[in-house]
Amino acid sequence: MDDIFLTLDDYLKRIKKGPIILDNIIPNNILDTYVTATQTQVSWALSDFNGTSPFTDEFLREIGSKRTYEQFQFVSTCLNQTNGPQYTFSAQDMENYHLWSLPLTLGLLKINLSTSIKHIIRIKANFQTRAPKISKDKFNFPHCDLDQSHKDVFGPFASTAILYLNDCDGDTYFFKENAYEISDKSIPYEDWLNSLTILKQISPKQGRLVIFPSGMVHAGSHPIENDYRMVVNFNFIPKGCVFSNAKDYYEQINKEEEWKKIIQKQ
Repeated sequence: MDDIFLTLDDYLKRIKKGPIILDNIIPNNILDTYVTATQTQVSWALSDFNGTSPFTDEFLREIGSKRTYEQFQFVSTCLNQTNGPQYTFSAQDMENYHLWSLPLTLGLLKINLSTSIKHIIRIKANFQTRAPKISKDKFNFPHCDLDQSHKDVFGPFASTAILYLNDCDGDTYFFKENAYEISDKSIPYEDWLNSLTILKQISPKQGRLVIFPSGMVHAGSHPIENDYRMVVNFNFIPKGCVFSNAKDYYEQINKEEEWKKIIQKQ
């Protein structure tokens, strides 16, 4: 487990270095029940796209992408205020909010942070089915969860968390390149896709929560050996710290005691 963060600045510096991995955030005696609840008590639908992005696998092959693979997935969106804080929550948003948000709350508490419903931008679950062996060592279309316009709205602390709900293959890939360089430098998609450098590759593990900046380029992948891959994605902003730095607090008390001694001598 990563070290506990004592300030928001500490957190911001840490996530810029790479994903934070928190295992076993849900107690084992309730984890299986939680997974069953997410599978049976929410509404699932086919993605608005043919896969994890607007680009089909056929299209990606046509433009010469050699490393990507797309296939349909099921999705369930619990909460979505990507259009800005002025969003009004509906009854449908609230129906499963407490169920979906629990792992994020527990994970943030492990690193001394908190959030609130107003600071959660989106909660969305993805259910991916087994893919053919031709997809081995390939990943879904690389992307960042919040584009430049969203970044301007939500600020530098905008974060993404991925909760894995089952042990399976279907790693998540994180890349070094900047998502905005395509528009900044007019790089063709196929060249950008084929030149991406993998920063880190994380395997799904039930109960594992991975936290990283929302602007970080990443991509999931479909399972080949297992029947399905199920994750919950959170886009959020940390609200603040739960408690203060104990060392700083201790030093502050000492300073106050020293000040009292000086006052008493006068």
